[in-house]
Amino acid sequence: MYLTYRKKTGCWRLLLLVCLLVMALTLPAAAAAPVITRDLDAAAAVVSGQSITLRIEAQGENLTFQWYSTQGLLAGEEGSSLTMVPDEKANGMGFFCRVTNGDGSVDSTTCYLSVKAGPAITQDIPSTITVREGETIQLACSASGEQLSYQWYTTTGELTGNTGPTLSIPARPEYNGLGFYCQVVNPYGAASTTVCWVTVTAGATPTPTPSPTPSPTPTPSPTLSPTPTPSPTAVPAPVITKNPTGETVTEGGRALFIARADNTETYTWRFVSGDGTRSYTYANVTGAFPTLGIAGGDTDTLTLTNIPFDLNGWKVICRFTGPGGETDSAAALITVRQAELKEPTITRQPTGGEMGLEENLSFTLTVMAAVTDGGNLTYQWYCTAQNDISTISAIQGAERSSYTPARTEGTMYYCVAVTSVKDGEESSPVYSDLVAVTFTKEEHVHDFGMEWKYNDVSHWHECECGLHQDEDYHSFVWTVVKEPTSREDGLQDGVCSVCGYRTTQPIPAGSQTDSGQESGSGGRGWLIAGFVFLALAVIGAGALLIVRVLRGQELFSFRFRGRKGRR
Repeated sequence: MYLTYRKKTGCWRLLLLVCLLVMALTLPAAAAAPVITRDLDAAAAVVSGQSITLRIEAQGENLTFQWYSTQGLLAGEEGSSLTMVPDEKANGMGFFCRVTNGDGSVDSTTCYLSVKAGPAITQDIPSTITVREGETIQLACSASGEQLSYQWYTTTGELTGNTGPTLSIPARPEYNGLGFYCQVVNPYGAASTTVCWVTVTAGATPTPTPSPTPSPTPTPSPTLSPTPTPSPTAVPAPVITKNPTGETVTEGGRALFIARADNTETYTWRFVSGDGTRSYTYANVTGAFPTLGIAGGDTDTLTLTNIPFDLNGWKVICRFTGPGGETDSAAALITVRQAELKEPTITRQPTGGEMGLEENLSFTLTVMAAVTDGGNLTYQWYCTAQNDISTISAIQGAERSSYTPARTEGTMYYCVAVTSVKDGEESSPVYSDLVAVTFTKEEHVHDFGMEWKYNDVSHWHECECGLHQDEDYHSFVWTVVKEPTSREDGLQDGVCSVCGYRTTQPIPAGSQTDSGQESGSGGRGWLIAGFVFLALAVIGAGALLIVRVLRGQELFSFRFRGRKGRR
């Protein structure tokens, strides 16, 4: 007797296809470590006290960011950008970002800062001096900083030709009552000394000859009489002794206005538009001109710094207030010349070199530059086969502060043009030195050694030339140190079975672990797939049987086959 089972081949094929599809959907996704798509420059220049933002971009799922300096972790800096206001202590310090997800981590390029500082006055001048007419007004100052230049001023304007740290000029009558000061400037800022108010007295006065002393005259005895009562005297209003004078400055520059009056107790400076329709006191003018710096608004000397071009044509007026009333000074006109876009300054030239094709594989050309007017720097690298800057041609895509030359045998010359862009305007380019880079063909036998090199992601054998071999991701064996609970994370130690690298990672709360194995979703995915496959198989078989019953077909057929001579 034989048992024969009849089946519909097409139904079983459809059932198998559905099961395979479900298994594919439930399999765990392939691991994908983060990938940095926008990296940091190798170097950046910034003026001390100005802000700088470092920014990266990365691809991957569930990314976290953590910034570091070469001195350690920067607590709280956990975004894709880092904004800071470095001082001179940050000069030479490096910054980088570590991007992490559940499948690994990657570090950005380390960006090293070059922090430049403006001048600082180290020897100031006195606030007042008195000299006789014909003598010499002598003032001296000093400042710290690089690339310094000096210019002396009075409160009425520039002292042409006086461009050193020392001022020595004859005392003339017109200098009486003027203030003198020195402004020290370098590419990264400016600083001014105290204003020294100069009093110029007349020439020497002859000493009078003493006359004989007269004999004393007897004093009559006083006669007592009633003390007279003084008649009331009217208190005069302030009397102006000096009106402010107009100032012409370049956008972003500095100006002083001086006004004086007798019988004055308080001073109040006001700003009035050229057409007279708007007016502000010194206390609220920065609401209209946020970048304007103001000092002395309630004194006889008004000092303005960082003057914007929008203040051109405005006037300043000082109101004197005393017991006898109020008096306004004459209006002093502010004339502001629009500043030309400043060209950048190259603070570090690129350095060339000669090396073998297999040597110094990380060699990079780098330039550092700065600009003092807040413009954004752009870069374009050029190359030429001749030591002649007139033959250079632009390298497509080489538009960062660093460039890695193509490693081909021979000598090429490179330079970079740095441009400043501000408010849609672009300065003239400033070119770096033309430097030579030579690659020579040398036979090099790689020696990778037996010692493993590693970071927190992978391991490799390394030749002294820097080339890697056998590089691969770590293969961790995990040991649970602390089991997770439903509410509290656990902890596990991992050791790479290849190179011995050790690490520690948390185990999320609610996870199930198997000591010695890495916990994850892979096992659960296969288990779910198995249950789904079994359920579909049962449902499919049941459906097939029901269809055959409804069609009146036999589920199974039995056939008896006899053989001759046997029963």
